[in-house]
Amino acid sequence: MRKHDSKVSIIPGTILALLVLILPILGIGGCTGSTTEPTGTTSPPPTTTDGTLLPTVAGVDATLLYASKCASCHGTNRQGGVAPALTDVSNFSASFLSSFFSVHFTGVGMGEPLRNSLANYLKTNSVAPPPQTGPIDPAAVYAANCSLCHGAFRQGGLAGPNITPNQITNFTTEARLSTFISAHQSGQNLDKERRDLVAKWLKETP
Repeated sequence: MRKHDSKVSIIPGTILALLVLILPILGIGGCTGSTTEPTGTTSPPPTTTDGTLLPTVAGVDATLLYASKCASCHGTNRQGGVAPALTDVSNFSASFLSSFFSVHFTGVGMGEPLRNSLANYLKTNSVAPPPQTGPIDPAAVYAANCSLCHGAFRQGGLAGPNITPNQITNFTTEARLSTFISAHQSGQNLDKERRDLVAKWLKETP
């Protein structure tokens, strides 16, 4: 009887030893086991711009870049020449300017970091004109908002077509043209009075 009892008592002991070895492997129980699932968190990407300017590369002198690429047409001080003045580009975003440079005369073939540097330079050195107190001059509104793409004399450019009167006859009324301007590039920033005046000026001025 004693020999039989010793064999029976060995079995539970063996089972207990096996459980001690197996349970940690299965991850069941244990003091070091976690009962909650880990929560993953993703850090936001580092901010490289202030929201209005574009990322560039170090070592680019935008002043020299402007002098070599733009000054011959737009003037040494951006005051304008055979091309419109660039003293006020507040109506254009930096991203639009950078994209525009890629198809604009000396900007064609310019790499994105250089285009971005030039766009940032124009944006950070933009000087808005004083508020107009007298009658609104539609020619001045056009110059500030449209000439960059359509040319100083509405003759067209690489980023905008010719919009002299005989080229916009498909806009049969000034109202239709004004409505089009309201959804077109920087025309979105114009109030209805200015859009209407520009539309009338475009239709009537040769």
